[in-house]
Amino acid sequence: MEIIISDDCSSDNTFRILQEEVDQYDGQHNVILRKTKKNLGVNGHLNELVNLSHGELIVLGSGDDVARADKALAIYKKWMETKALVFGCAPILIDQSGIQIGKFFSKGIPKDYSCNGILKRRNAGIFISGFDRAVFDVFGPLQEGTTEDQVLPFRAALMSNAGIEVITEPLVSYRAHDDSKVMSLTFANNKDPHEIIVNKLEVFIDLYTGWSNDFKLAKKKNISNPPRVEKRIKRRLSFCVILFELARESRLFSRIKAYARYCASGFLPLHYALLLPYVIFPRLTSTTISWIVRNVVYSRRFARGI
Repeated sequence: MEIIISDDCSSDNTFRILQEEVDQYDGQHNVILRKTKKNLGVNGHLNELVNLSHGELIVLGSGDDVARADKALAIYKKWMETKALVFGCAPILIDQSGIQIGKFFSKGIPKDYSCNGILKRRNAGIFISGFDRAVFDVFGPLQEGTTEDQVLPFRAALMSNAGIEVITEPLVSYRAHDDSKVMSLTFANNKDPHEIIVNKLEVFIDLYTGWSNDFKLAKKKNISNPPRVEKRIKRRLSFCVILFELARESRLFSRIKAYARYCASGFLPLHYALLLPYVIFPRLTSTTISWIVRNVVYSRRFARGI
């Protein structure tokens, strides 16, 4: 194995601690310890590491998670057996102290990992643990704003009907904490609820834009062209763009104009009535949503999973 331990220009003692650990290693594998010159963020960091690596199979290890000792071996065996392109697992949820607090998947591991299945769920539904570098070779580096656990599985689904494989064993203990990108308590931290909603809409816009770009590239290269996928992505992207415009407008007249555009766009009429309170009282509506999420969803989130 080639083991790359990379510190994305941390502001604390991370690199010093890594050096101490690597100095004690006397195993057979090639270990590379490095530090970026400036903080690149998750995607920029991963793009750089893929370029530095030489292996065909890349196993990921995030700094706040705990991997089982045989994680890489289990993924390698499944890669050789299935020739899938992206691999996930069913992690255990732990808190900041390492105590098990729940499960990751709320309704079991999803069954449908086709492009349409991913779109139906509005997320890939995978805890990504490793991938074949072909997903990078074909589609190129990850774009800023997207997340690797959403983009790479969609690319794999575009490349192959059996592109995604989820190992049912808990190869990772996933740490849930307030700064976590996925399993966080954002709504429970008394942050501005309106700003949280705007930020989440930005995330979805980046996600659907990334999926749209990858779909167009797959279509151009004659890799695949699954039915209805392009139309569904365009529809979701348009929906999020209109909602984002509505959410960030400070003037009532501008929000009404954005709302009128939404009503004319042909989306489900049910949403017309649900959005109206947000048009008239955006911050009050955001606060109400925050209260519901905090007291109904997050009160049982760790037992329920994501």
